[in-house]
Parts: sequence; C-alpha cells; structure tokens
Amino acid sequence: FAVAYAEDALGGILLRTSEDARVFCSELMRECTAELAYVLYLDHSMALSGTQKLSKGNDNHVEFDIKAIATRAIKGSTPNVVLAHNHPNGVAMPTSRDVATTRRIAMALRNVGVELLDHIVVAEGDGYSMRTAGLLPDIWM
Repeated sequence: FAVAYAEDALGGILLRTSEDARVFCSELMRECTAELAYVLYLDHSMALSGTQKLSKGNDNHVEFDIKAIATRAIKGSTPNVVLAHNHPNGVAMPTSRDVATTRRIAMALRNVGVELLDHIVVAEGDGYSMRTAGLLPDIWM
C-alpha cells in the first residue's frame, strides 16, 4: 500500500531539464550512506511516473540492471529514463567506469525504444549531470 501511495504522489512532478533531475536526485539520495542505483521513469510529457531502486553497491561501485530498466520502462509505457547513483564518500564526479556504464545502457535502451535522458551522480547533497557536462555527446545529440 505504501509503495502504491508513494508512486501516486509522484504524478505531477515534472523533470523537464537536467537541473530538475539533478535537484530531485540530490533530494532522493540526500541521506544515503551506501552507494545506491536508481532509475527515474518519465512519460512523454516528462512527468515522473515512478522511481526504482535497482541495487545497493559497495564503497566504489554499483550495478545497473539493463534488463530490469528496459522491462519496467516498456511495461509502464515510459519512453524516457534518468539514471542516478551516489558516491556517498566521494565527489559528485562520474568515474570512467560510470561513463562506460552509461554509454552501454544508453545504447541498449535505444534499441528497445527507450531514451536515456541523463545520468546524475550525487554526493554530499550535490548532483552532477553527465548530459549537462557534455560527457557523452555521442548519445546526447
């Protein structure tokens, strides 16, 4: 019941820009002390239709399950996703592994008609947008 209520409460939150996503993710993971991976699902109007905690990692790595992301996006008819994870003991700067993972996920999702809009890295209440930074110009043209 609580999960259904929380999902309903999300309807109406618009994440139209990377800044909107960065602020939302910073709040979502503000108190997290372990590295966590989240996915935000957005409809055609960029309204948040749901969030999904994918995994809990160790001190320096967290996994993103591409199959789980694609399955939920397709079943929920949500054509857009934003990835988010945190660096609880670091800075909000993506590692080379984060960049490679983002590229791999973006290409896989694009093959099933789902667009990866951004990947936000959060640390100490701050967030870093890979899209805004232009880190992956080949996937965000």
